[in-house]
Amino acid sequence: MKVKDILDVICKAEGVTSFKDIPLKRVKEFQEIDLGKQIEFIEDKDYKKFYDELQSIFESRVNRPTARKILNNAYVLSLKKLNDSNTQ
Repeated sequence: MKVKDILDVICKAEGVTSFKDIPLKRVKEFQEIDLGKQIEFIEDKDYKKFYDELQSIFESRVNRPTARKILNNAYVLSLKKLNDSNTQ
């Protein structure tokens, strides 16, 4: 799956135009949740941009496994949120 497509779903569910517009508190929620569900994506130029944005959001360095977890969890939760809103 393309990272751009993943980020589009996350931004739509969160009601923002860019991942960096998501409040730090919400990004930390994505980090702290352990969903145990993994999506497959390629670390392309869009992933690099996402990773750089994470570095600017957090005051400390974010390692790659943490960045992957945040992206994964944000996507899974966003799909659920969008699906729930469509069924109501």
